[in-house]
Amino acid sequence: MTKLLLACKNVKPYLWDNKEFCEFIQKSEGVIEPRYILGNRVSKKEAIKCNCINAVNLNGKIILECDYEVEEILEDKDSFSSFYKTVTLSGQVLKQKSCMSNYDLIDYLGYKKGYAIHIKNLKVYDVPKKLSDYEKNGGKSFTKMPSRMCNAYIKEGGWECCDVKTILTLTPQEMCRVLNGKQTVIIRKNILKDEVEEDE
Repeated sequence: MTKLLLACKNVKPYLWDNKEFCEFIQKSEGVIEPRYILGNRVSKKEAIKCNCINAVNLNGKIILECDYEVEEILEDKDSFSSFYKTVTLSGQVLKQKSCMSNYDLIDYLGYKKGYAIHIKNLKVYDVPKKLSDYEKNGGKSFTKMPSRMCNAYIKEGGWECCDVKTILTLTPQEMCRVLNGKQTVIIRKNILKDEVEEDE
């Protein structure tokens, strides 16, 4: 498993953590509001209008982490009921987790390589981390959000530190969907685009 840090790109619209307001509304009115919201409002006056009182802006910050693993989908020559499997998933489990039948998988994959991307231990940070807390390989500082997946090293240990993590940046809209609904398909698509397709 590889440790993945997910960061929000520093572009509009603004992504807000509206935790304080959500907790207030839930206690006082019993209504559950989405904790993370998008908006172009940055002034205090506008923030009050959209109930972003004491909201935290998340653009340009590392917001959550998870573990991931990529496995190639292989032909299952030992089974009469399944056509595909991975090293860790039997054909039956692969069909169940992908919500696809054998014929769906054949139609989807054709004669191309396919990949199963496992996401585990999704954890949102209580306090977002800064990109400046990490360095690139060779001890160089990040001057801007990386446009593709890349390794990051904790500054205190320097680039030789063994605590290597990978940074993936998402748009504010993508990050909002991940945070509000834990929609990991967005993470999987970006891993597939940045890591797998680049190698082919």
